Amino acid sequence: MKKLILFTLTTLLVNPLFSQTWQTRSGGDDFDGNYKIASIQGVGEEFPYNEPAMAFIKWDNQEDYSFYISDADFLQPNTGIEIIFVFDNEPGVLYRTYPSSLSADGKTSFFNGFTNSEDLVNYSKYEILQKLMTASTVSVRFSDRFGKNDTSFNLSGSTKAINFVIPENELTA
Repeated sequence: MKKLILFTLTTLLVNPLFSQTWQTRSGGDDFDGNYKIASIQGVGEEFPYNEPAMAFIKWDNQEDYSFYISDADFLQPNTGIEIIFVFDNEPGVLYRTYPSSLSADGKTSFFNGFTNSEDLVNYSKYEILQKLMTASTVSVRFSDRFGKNDTSFNLSGSTKAINFVIPENELTA
């Protein structure tokens, strides 16, 4: 019985340490072309949005890449959506963004620009990528007039994953 309890406790404590690792893959087809994607599963506080995913995808036939978070909240247009990023290496500095678009089911938010709370400077998504590669974690709050959900993502390994999708020489605004 003691071994079962010890095994259960060990599994519960160790599993979260390995669940937040960056995944990369590539693929494609004759219709849409080839792509590369880097993603990580985060942790959310509210069921059913407690397993959000952050991803970056680049299609060979498109110049720009897409940056999005899915399964973090249910968002609808015209509800006062606000999304805030806080990096652990810049405590107290809020990077606000509004989705450039939402998926039809309201579960995926696509991002383009960000505004810093300290000096109200605008940041491109390329500049935010640089911050994602230098921080250890990022916390993201999704809110609208119906409520909020806080999520977090482990950024360990993000540089290698992001450079898989977007080569370092292309990481300019």
